[in-house]
Amino acid sequence: YFNPTTPYAISRSTTDYHLNCLNKSFGFPSIITRTANVYGPYQRLYRIIPKSIIKCMRSEKIGLHGGGISMRSFIYQSDFVSAINAVIEYGKIGNVYHFSDNDIYKIKDVVKIICEKLDEDYYKFVIDQPDRPAKDLMYNLDISSSKTIGWAPKINLNDGIDHTIKWIESNKSKFLKMSTEYRYIP
Repeated sequence: YFNPTTPYAISRSTTDYHLNCLNKSFGFPSIITRTANVYGPYQRLYRIIPKSIIKCMRSEKIGLHGGGISMRSFIYQSDFVSAINAVIEYGKIGNVYHFSDNDIYKIKDVVKIICEKLDEDYYKFVIDQPDRPAKDLMYNLDISSSKTIGWAPKINLNDGIDHTIKWIESNKSKFLKMSTEYRYIP
């Protein structure tokens, strides 16, 4: 069941409905995948995990929309890659597969994990900001469909954040100079 409240979510659900229609009506060979928030090395720096790490390392404050109470699930990049490989090898045409680490976190709790790992005081680091318009409170995926093709996540959020911190630390002088703000690139 979809109930999209943002232009992005509407476009995603519309695409799923369109592919499903093409598959059922015309035999178009489609498989739909839905994934949690992918994170890890080489992720765009404006995303919450790398942005929080970099801002902690700079001792800069970070704003959390709606106080960070939105809830999300995450998937580490290597788990995402193995998920796509599993779909290519074992997925069935016309099916839908969900990929996530099967846990759900408030954004503020993810930032708290990062602060703890980097010895930063969460309450001095975070600024509560008004929520973005029409932002969904929660995204959660049931990954039982992915188990039917033999897939399960291997990296939990705690370990994935450790890997991401190591990646940023290995390039720290470069990353500390880079912007962590979203930039629209047409």
